[in-house]
Amino acid sequence: MSRITEPSPQEGQVEPTNEVEYDPNTLWRSAYDVSGEGYIQVPVGDAAPGAGGIIDNCMLSEDPVEIVNDVMLGMENFWQKHGDSFKEFWGRMRPESRENMMREVYPTIVQSVEDRYCVLDGEKEYEGRYDRFLLLVPHMTVEGLSEGDTLPDMIDYMAKLEGLFCMTTEMTLKLRKMVEDDDFPLTDEEDALMLREVPCKRDQILVVNSPEAFGKMFKVQKPESIYESIGGQVNLYEMGCICYQYEFNIVLETLHYVYTMVAALLDEFRSEVLGKHAKLKVAGAQYKCLQCSKKGGVEGVRLMQCSKCATAAYCSRDCQVAHWPKHKAQCKHIAKLLEAKRKQLQDNQEQGVEKAEETSTA
Repeated sequence: MSRITEPSPQEGQVEPTNEVEYDPNTLWRSAYDVSGEGYIQVPVGDAAPGAGGIIDNCMLSEDPVEIVNDVMLGMENFWQKHGDSFKEFWGRMRPESRENMMREVYPTIVQSVEDRYCVLDGEKEYEGRYDRFLLLVPHMTVEGLSEGDTLPDMIDYMAKLEGLFCMTTEMTLKLRKMVEDDDFPLTDEEDALMLREVPCKRDQILVVNSPEAFGKMFKVQKPESIYESIGGQVNLYEMGCICYQYEFNIVLETLHYVYTMVAALLDEFRSEVLGKHAKLKVAGAQYKCLQCSKKGGVEGVRLMQCSKCATAAYCSRDCQVAHWPKHKAQCKHIAKLLEAKRKQLQDNQEQGVEKAEETSTA
């Protein structure tokens, strides 16, 4: 989409930029190709939308619970705006092109559960690796994510608070069963924590997995109560809605891996496809004008994007001006949040540089 500035009576019509057809199978080279030949890479402009991306905007906290929550919210916002475009883009990619993109973004991703190699410096590397989280999410491999619509369908599920809740409870129950059957390897620390926690004791700390209180801890007063049904209908422990700390730590580690990997793929799509001065066109992407609901790419309709918040699209200057009274408050609010995030990230980076300089001179 093109960019359109905040409307003003004095401003004239903003001309849309030219759209360029492209082949998504040429954007990433093979991980085995270290020469760079045949690799098409368009430089990103300074004004490319989405600078910073989901990952950069969500890594301001050191709390993994906050990071997972923030990544989910960032993913939800991105998916609402660009989900149709990504699905069409993904559908046009050959399996080997999908693999190239994933290995470019996440070099240590393994080929499959059965064949756990990654590709580094153009060569297969096994390194005797064993990623235990694949026991909980076996599809998080090159082969698993490359198959059909697995990745877009998974993002449809992940980019919602309910999806995060369902993934957490499903992983908790799966982990619990595997630990009971000695099918999930625990570290010595986790094994010791499990022995201390199970069965539940008075004043013990458990963790909540509900959407409203994800990661919240509470102290147990009646240990037997966690195994009982509420009103004879619901047992929160059996549903995976409350869990032991060692269970939650493992599930959270897995969620962090899954969400940050998928967000990194979306950030790559944002910069390599959507961010090339907004000139690369994904045919069939169904954006809608917020004023008249015309769809982009249909009967010559070309949409332009609000340059201040990047969350609104319009088919014409007239539609943008007409919709401005409704969009104004949201636009300014989102722009303010984005600016605060950028400033906080910049401050953190500057503080990191200062600390590094202090350490080097000490």
